[in-house]
Amino acid sequence: MEGSDRKHNHRLFSSELNTLAVVAETLFPPLSPTCCHEENQTPSTKVVRSFMEASASESPIPDEAAEAIWKRASLECLTLVEKNGENPLWEAIGYNIDKVEDVPNERPLQKGIVETLLAKDITDLCNSLTKKGLQVVEDQRKNIVKIKCDAVVVGSGCGGSVMAATLASANYPSVDGQIMILAGSTVGSGSVVNWSACLRTPEPLLREWAEECKLSVFKSMEYRSAMDIIFKRLGVTEDCKLESLQNQVLRKGCQNLGLEVEKVPRNSSEGHYCGSCWYGCLRGDKKGTHKTWLVDAVNNGAAILTACKAEKLMLKPNKTSTRKLKCLGVIAQSSNQNIKKKLQIEANGYFPESISDLVGKSAEGGVITSVHKVLGSDNKLQAIIETPLMGPGQFISVCPWVSGLDIKQRMLRFPRTATMLTIIRDRGISYKFEKLDRENIRAGLRQALRVLVAAGAVGTYRSDGQRMRCKGVSDEELGEFLDTVSADGGPLSRVENWTVHCSAHQMGSCMMGDGAVDENGESWEAQGLFVCDASVLPSAVGFNPMITVMSTAYCISEGIIVLNCGDNTK
Repeated sequence: MEGSDRKHNHRLFSSELNTLAVVAETLFPPLSPTCCHEENQTPSTKVVRSFMEASASESPIPDEAAEAIWKRASLECLTLVEKNGENPLWEAIGYNIDKVEDVPNERPLQKGIVETLLAKDITDLCNSLTKKGLQVVEDQRKNIVKIKCDAVVVGSGCGGSVMAATLASANYPSVDGQIMILAGSTVGSGSVVNWSACLRTPEPLLREWAEECKLSVFKSMEYRSAMDIIFKRLGVTEDCKLESLQNQVLRKGCQNLGLEVEKVPRNSSEGHYCGSCWYGCLRGDKKGTHKTWLVDAVNNGAAILTACKAEKLMLKPNKTSTRKLKCLGVIAQSSNQNIKKKLQIEANGYFPESISDLVGKSAEGGVITSVHKVLGSDNKLQAIIETPLMGPGQFISVCPWVSGLDIKQRMLRFPRTATMLTIIRDRGISYKFEKLDRENIRAGLRQALRVLVAAGAVGTYRSDGQRMRCKGVSDEELGEFLDTVSADGGPLSRVENWTVHCSAHQMGSCMMGDGAVDENGESWEAQGLFVCDASVLPSAVGFNPMITVMSTAYCISEGIIVLNCGDNTK
């Protein structure tokens, strides 16, 4: 059976591939175009007919799906794009990527980037590193390349970028190396793919961290000054000239219920209207770290290594400090298959259209411009309600599968489906909810559904396709519906109606104080090993944490400079 029967990298036999095709067709079957007759849908259009008649068993989807399964990748093949970067079915579901004719040509990071994937071999990589002013030595005996620098920062996101810029400006050049987890991987990390929300750390949370966690930095003027500096560098604006459909729904629903809805500051211009910012802003308007802090770092002599994974810390016994170990650098590996040698980066030890008044589509415009805070009976914050950005792939991945017809009708309604996002400050560990977490999620979900009902339509992403018609609904009927809303477990929890929850901001795994690092961000165990990303926050925050992470990283970075240079920081 081996040999000619195996034509693809997925290594499935023909019979196995046929079985996969049958399953795929069951989930996303070919249907009659007349099946989508409802509300304002127009099945007579060619693109809608093609969409309804399309099947997930059509080539090349089974082959691509099998390939993805074999590689343990996601089933993004269900939303395949063609060579021009578009999917022929997008028009049917009203999804358009942001088209920019005059894409900004400037590449301010280019002079500092060493793209290891483009190196022909190790010699080519060494030459590139040397041109950046780094000391490079090949050790043939140990099969490594030693790279010497003043400081090395692992990661280029909200924490690492601020650390890199701050240390580089002080003459410390640096080198960059169940719940659905949402994350991105690119130069600039989360700041490139986040939703632009710039929220200052709330005073109650600062008091809690300062008093209960005994972390004085969070009650200092330095921290408040750091937030001001971060806001200024990111070019944060307070207003939005035109809100997206989803934010209009959130604002309208809250106003109809007499609830307060606040503006969300963004690191973009007030007129920025882009539904593709989650994938990187083509217009260059969103000021992520790749447009700000990393540019500062490169302008001060930093080098950025791309497609590199830090695999191991270089630690040795320490006899000059209370910390038993000292960190000397990082062992990294390039993703380039032509580069077999490990990279030993040695530093001085310091790491851093159905509702007429609601215009637009769900995947257009600013992602988050409005927020509603859900308060409990004790007036304490339980949750916040915002709007997410979801492309077709993300949307279909959270939609409940009731039938092939239902899933296609949901996709046809995609452009006018407004999704509410409930964010809580969870207390659980290992991505397991505590009782209070579930209570807060349920409170947030119920309030979000009230807002949606007040705006005109409602449904949830629960596995049974839970939804209700809102027109003419009585308070009693709404109350009965809300009583059915729950925050039960996921698909493996064996509950009848399950829900998938998402974690977009992972934090607290190296928390300050009683955790892995001290108040200065330095490891309790190893001298010279600092952590400055979201993992050092002493608890979950319950809101978009970009400003909090950057402000914390800024304070840690300034502390490193003072610790090692005194007042002579330049």
